[in-house]
Amino acid sequence: METNYENFSREDLIELVGQQRQELIVLEAVKNQYMKHLEQVIEHNSVETYRKTVEKNREVAKATTLNTAGF
Repeated sequence: METNYENFSREDLIELVGQQRQELIVLEAVKNQYMKHLEQVIEHNSVETYRKTVEKNREVAKATTLNTAGF
C-alpha cells in the first residue's frame, strides 16, 4: 500500500515520523525478546543433547567393561 505524502503538512509528517519511531521501538523490543528466547532454547537443547551423549557413552563404556571382564 503506497501513501502519497505530498499533501501532508509539516506537522503531520513530524507526527508520522514520531509514530513510526515508536513502532520501531516496540518492534525492536519484541525482536529482542524473541532473540533472548531463541538463545535460551538453543542453549537448553545443546545441554540436553550433551547430557544424552554423555549418558550413551557411559552406557557403552559400562557394557564394554563388562564384556572385557570375562562375562
